Amino acid sequence: MKRILTLTSLLAAAALTHAEDNVPPEGFTALFNGKDLSGFYGWNTRDPQELEAMTPAEQADYKKKSIEGGLTDAKGNDKGEHLKAHWHVENGELVNDGKGLYATTDKDYGDFELMVDYKMLPKGDSGIYLRG
Repeated sequence: MKRILTLTSLLAAAALTHAEDNVPPEGFTALFNGKDLSGFYGWNTRDPQELEAMTPAEQADYKKKSIEGGLTDAKGNDKGEHLKAHWHVENGELVNDGKGLYATTDKDYGDFELMVDYKMLPKGDSGIYLRG
């Protein structure tokens, strides 16, 4: 009986913890709200100084297109790349299909310590770019 009660308590605690997964410890800031892609835009392997060289209006336009679509190549053709095509939220988790632009935070962070829960599928070739 003790075992069943203990197991039931552990399962109940695990279920309740899932709702609080996106609550960071004191002194930390959550980058992901657990609900949607707010606070992120799409970026590829371009030099980040290209974004910094843009005016605020150009940055806002780029970020909007990187989320919803409309980015074009040098010839003006739509690249078909955008964040929402390859990233989504599932059960409170940020999920990528392995393709598309990188999910990049709108806000720049300085001196930081990163805490992350990360899952990669078997034989997956992935990782986390920090200031890449």
